[in-house]
Amino acid sequence: VVTFVPVQVVFQPTIVPSVPLPPPSRANFAGRNKRPDTNQKQRRQCAEAFKKTTLCRYFPRCHLGDTCMFAHHYGELRQRPNTTKTKMCAGFFDGRCRLPADECGFAHGKHELRPREV
Repeated sequence: VVTFVPVQVVFQPTIVPSVPLPPPSRANFAGRNKRPDTNQKQRRQCAEAFKKTTLCRYFPRCHLGDTCMFAHHYGELRQRPNTTKTKMCAGFFDGRCRLPADECGFAHGKHELRPREV
């Protein structure tokens, strides 16, 4: 025996904008998560400067081997570059940074800025 259950179908009106929207282009979506190519060289230099400065959390089961950016033993560890005072403190000028200038890792004025070692 087959029984049919009545189903109520509700139709919702479609909202149509008064001004037609332009069709989506591939340019809007293609580069959304990509950084500009001009930063490629700087990003590679930064990655190289920080390479092997911390221990790999997956060692000894790390499958990357020599291509891993992290050190697999203490003898491989390198010193991290000093990046203090190489950028302006985002919270200093609007009053969010409560640290004195000598304790904050960021510059509290152009006079404190240092060149990057990277």
